[in-house]
Amino acid sequence: MLIRSQDKMILVDAKRITINSVLYASKERYQIINLNSCVDNEIKDQDFLGEYATEERALEVLDEIQEHICRIDWDEHVDPVYEMPEN
Repeated sequence: MLIRSQDKMILVDAKRITINSVLYASKERYQIINLNSCVDNEIKDQDFLGEYATEERALEVLDEIQEHICRIDWDEHVDPVYEMPEN
């Protein structure tokens, strides 16, 4: 499935989407990334898709992506590109 990043700058053929928590100035943020390469549990190459303030919101977005994939499978009128929400 194709996903347009939150900043609209990249279009990714996403295969392995995950949530990654990161710290910015003592504040935790949650990034959704597409893993391209991972060796010994260390990320080697990734596509940044979006970032959210809470883990709950990141999980909601991941759920939306899953639902979009399911709709594509049974409804030919669904846009094959999912656009990452701003917030």
